[in-house]
This record gives sequence, structure tokens and C-alpha cells, in this order.
Amino acid sequence: MTALYYVLRSKYVIIFNGENRIKQGGLRMKKIIYLVLSLILIIGLVGCSDSDSSASVDESLIKDVSYTIEKAEDISIAGAKRYSLDVVVSKEVSVEQLQEISKKVIEDYKKENKFNAIVVGFYDYKEYIGNGYSLGKTEFAPEGDWSKAMEVSTGDYSSMDYNFDLMKKDWSKKLTQDEVTVWKQWNEEYTKVNDELMGKNSTDLPNEDKISQEIAKQNNLTKDQVDEILMKKSTWTFSNEQ
Repeated sequence: MTALYYVLRSKYVIIFNGENRIKQGGLRMKKIIYLVLSLILIIGLVGCSDSDSSASVDESLIKDVSYTIEKAEDISIAGAKRYSLDVVVSKEVSVEQLQEISKKVIEDYKKENKFNAIVVGFYDYKEYIGNGYSLGKTEFAPEGDWSKAMEVSTGDYSSMDYNFDLMKKDWSKKLTQDEVTVWKQWNEEYTKVNDELMGKNSTDLPNEDKISQEIAKQNNLTKDQVDEILMKKSTWTFSNEQ
């Protein structure tokens, strides 16, 4: 009877210990699964943060600056989604303010579009669009290099950086609206005459003096005054006080 008791007791202990080991093994497995899932979650969050890295914008620096996005153009190539934005800032701004506007415009654009690279061109008059950035430009691309747009996946901003090429201006030399109107008329007339010559397969260039005389007549100015406006525009576009 005593022997049977010990046999039964031993079996019970073996069974109990076996169940206990199973329970302990189950707990260990749950801990492992929990750790693995936590690790996956952390990696996922880090990955999301890298692919959607956002630049901090100093809103206080640009709160009083008025600007408009006049044109947004898709200039993509095979393997790279690229955009070009034309922004007009009508009043005097500093290079630092243009930098913050650049970041603000690009961060807002990222919310609606995925891309490999983007360029923001700045102008002080919308009439200048298509004739060179009068205030400079900002590129946002892999390592700040526009040519590397095809080296990243669309929407992956983890390796992207800003490349600021902005101009510090002497705003006292800015053209007036009337001067811009004269410049635009001259530019449009030159383009019209040039197209006509090309249509005739002519190798001649438009007669600039003749165009200046015509624009002067239209605006009750002298030819010299028109030429001075053209020179002022050219100087303004390429001037950089830095």
C-alpha cells in the first residue's frame, strides 16, 4: 500500500511537473512573440520616420510674408517623379525668409504628392516666370542633388536634403510695375519677330533697336528709356548682394 502510494505520488508529481513545464514554455513563447512584435513595430516606426522626414519651419519668420504659388508643373522623367513650383513674393524678403518659405511650400506639397525631387523657383513679379528665377531657387532632392532623383523610391525622403540657391537683393533696385510692363511688351515682341523669322527659315535675328523704338512709341517713352529698363531688368535678375 505504501509502495502504491509512492508510485501514484510519483506519477502525480511527474504529471504536475510536466504541466508546469508546458505552462512555463508557453509563457516563454508568449514573451518571445511579444518581443518580436515590439521589435517589428519599432523598426516600422523608425522606417516611417525616415521616409517621411519633415523639416522644421520657423513660421514666425514668415508670418507677415505674402506669397503665392503661381504655377506647379510635373517635369517627371522615366524613373523619377519631379515637380517644379513657381512662387511669387511681391514684397521685400531676406534669404532666410526665402529658405523658410521653401521649406513650408515643400512640406505642404509633400502632404498631397509623392516625388523624387522638387524645385521651387522664386520671383518678385509673376511676369518673370519662364525667364529665369529673379530671386533664386531651392531644390529638395537626394543629398540635395537634383541629378540623383532616380536613385531613391518615390516618396522616400530619408536621404533628401535642401539645396538653397537664393539671392540677396538690393530691393531699392527692384523694377516698378510700369517698368515690368514695358519689359514684358519688349520681350513678347522680340519672341513674336523671332518666331516669324524662324518660320521663314531665316538665320537673321530680330532687330532689337527697331523693337525698342516700337515699344517706346507705345508707351510714350524714348528708345533710350526702354533700353535702360531692359538693362535694369537684366541687372536685377543676376544681381546677388551676398
